[in-house]
Amino acid sequence: KHNFKVTNSANFNLNSLEYLKSIEESEFFLLCLNECYRINEFCQLEALYALELGKSIIIIISDDYYSLKEGKSLYEDSWLEKIMEK
Repeated sequence: KHNFKVTNSANFNLNSLEYLKSIEESEFFLLCLNECYRINEFCQLEALYALELGKSIIIIISDDYYSLKEGKSLYEDSWLEKIMEK
């Protein structure tokens, strides 16, 4: 059995050093992408921080906003483009 520790940014305040430390200590960063996450500045900052630290980022698309049928692209947002290029 594996001993995974999961941290959710909703459990911390914006300036929480404890939350930043949890990103630093992580092996992977799971990004559950939906429209609310995409437009939230704090969410953008946490994802870019994980990228800056060289973390493996796994993106889970959790709504239909980025449906390929609609022709939308993850690259419409420059911060997501940085992550997708990695």
